[in-house]
Amino acid sequence: MKKFKVEKYLIAKIKKYVFRNSSILSINSEFGIKEFLDFIIRNISKFFSPSKIILNLLITSKTEVRVFLPLSKFLLNNPNFELNIIYLADARFEKTDENAFRNSSNINIIFHCLPILFSFDRRNHINLVCLDFEFYQREHSKGISLIRHIREKKGKTICIQHGGIQNDNAIGQSTSLSEYLIVYGSYMKNKLVSIGREQSKIFISGNPLHDEFFSKKSDSNLFEPNNKKNILLATCLHTEYGYRQDEKKSYSDYIQKIYSSIDFEKYNLIIKMHPYDDAIQNIYKIERNKLGIKSDSVKIFEANDYKFNTYKLIKDCHLLLSRSSTVIEEALIISKKVIAFDLYNDGPSKEYSILERYAHYKRVVGVNADLKSEIEKMINISDEFTLNTEIIEKVGFKLDGKSTERVVGIIEQISCFN
Repeated sequence: MKKFKVEKYLIAKIKKYVFRNSSILSINSEFGIKEFLDFIIRNISKFFSPSKIILNLLITSKTEVRVFLPLSKFLLNNPNFELNIIYLADARFEKTDENAFRNSSNINIIFHCLPILFSFDRRNHINLVCLDFEFYQREHSKGISLIRHIREKKGKTICIQHGGIQNDNAIGQSTSLSEYLIVYGSYMKNKLVSIGREQSKIFISGNPLHDEFFSKKSDSNLFEPNNKKNILLATCLHTEYGYRQDEKKSYSDYIQKIYSSIDFEKYNLIIKMHPYDDAIQNIYKIERNKLGIKSDSVKIFEANDYKFNTYKLIKDCHLLLSRSSTVIEEALIISKKVIAFDLYNDGPSKEYSILERYAHYKRVVGVNADLKSEIEKMINISDEFTLNTEIIEKVGFKLDGKSTERVVGIIEQISCFN
């Protein structure tokens, strides 16, 4: 007990001294005496090395885990980079990936902000984040406070795009507190410039998450053939109707309408849950059971079921149902048919009006809408696998498997700026 009290006292003293001008970093730091000393011994020389790029990946949510994974894998054991994966929330990489990072020669997994402290006023130290939009004060509060502090202390900051080209997402991205922005395609860059962001500080990379999954056609089908076509539902049953008083009822009405509009004699319905959907009070299952629909007709995969990856599901479906999500863009890239179904005219699907010019995209609105006939019309359009180069350029720049490589090139370029 006495030893514990002494260590606690010493940690408090160390924090007070080390973070004396950075209380926000102290609040977000967890370490013991041994962890602190090990970190200093292992890394102090690296932090003062001008030849190495020190990249701090700020994990404030599941979003950063998803977006930073391709970059972390790409830079594994790269001698020119030192990566600090800084866990600032409960979100974690999958165990297999985390073990690979722990065993690498250049990646540190830590729970404190010392690397951020060392990044102040050093050009080869960069802090990378996804969620620092002032537009979303509540959802992005941790990223906002950290990036604001880093900017005040003259640290370099980059925000990389994590969503699609919906109008509300572009507005959000425009309020990022980071100095530099990495976006996926020309549409987002042009939109940000029109809103007022400095063009010279916006870089286009393509979407690293597309490198592995969309650079070639799927070579296998995830489902045993049963002479039925696959409809994929990839949306969310949270947040998007949060502006309504009947939010919970709206999500139930939404999924009921979809279930009642599908002919299960002809189609399989595959549902890929959103990472923030409630897996305990699972509305997909609750409403399926209420309607007496067989589980074989509606296959529900939770977000952490990585065997059935969203991108592979998109490639193996004949029609995508969603509301307002990046999966819509990703389906259209490979000419998949999409119905953006929304219960309300003022719902989030209105933010995708730019896509209404494309034949493979249809917005359907209303609980009384004839969704069933719209499904029949769309699903019978040709299934030929082609790449839509116009959409690719707008939302993802190029589908050449080199987006992550371009992100690394941009980081290297920014590391040379004064």
